[in-house]
Amino acid sequence: MPYPQNPQFQPPKPTKLPRAWQDIANGFRQNDQYLQSLIQKLQTYLSTIVRGFGIFNVSSPTQSPYAVQATDTFIGASASTTEAQTINLGQSTGSGTILIVKKLDSNPFGVVIVAYGTDTIDGSASYTLTTQYDAVRLIDGASGQWSIW
Repeated sequence: MPYPQNPQFQPPKPTKLPRAWQDIANGFRQNDQYLQSLIQKLQTYLSTIVRGFGIFNVSSPTQSPYAVQATDTFIGASASTTEAQTINLGQSTGSGTILIVKKLDSNPFGVVIVAYGTDTIDGSASYTLTTQYDAVRLIDGASGQWSIW
């Protein structure tokens, strides 16, 4: 229904928002982008905490070498009767990822955990579990450094 012809009720003419209102709208857009990046960081942080509190993704590798997957949190490894089981860690980035490796068998060969490239495990290129039920908890504490924790 069109507006009445009464001059008191003329529809307002479209106007450009004042500069202050444009600045406020832009500020909301920037805050929205910032909040979205914070939400992504929080999701990453919380998933690391959840993994640390014992919600495990269990892997039992059947071949050697075994490349640790990003989702692995517990690896129950067994050496064969003729050779060691090798577990190859991913690159350490300081993500806080926690990984537990346990030797499940009584075979005389160990489970050898090997750091990626030039990364280290408490200053060494590898760490070996030699006895049945030996376990180690590793944390990706800094770029290039896995720490025994």
